Amino acid sequence: MEISLQSTENSLTVCPKGRLDSASSGELETTVNAKLSEAVNELIIDLADVDFISSKGLRILVTLYYKMQGKKMVIKNPNSSVSEVFKLSGLLKIFDIQ
Repeated sequence: MEISLQSTENSLTVCPKGRLDSASSGELETTVNAKLSEAVNELIIDLADVDFISSKGLRILVTLYYKMQGKKMVIKNPNSSVSEVFKLSGLLKIFDIQ
């Protein structure tokens, strides 16, 4: 999995590419945790280049969501199959998906 990051003073945009599954989700979590600081008020996860997400990938996103508690976390650009996983898991209720 490739992960690109874009940061400003108050936000962090994470753009993973490939599959977000048990083999790659740990790398995503480690990369994001290393870049998060208390100054980051918005975390944007851009899933435009993610073609598959497993339950392990969802778990990492939920973990990040709780880590950002009180701040903003946005999931952007999921494709139709990834969106369906969010729908079936019931996570549409907690995530801001754009």
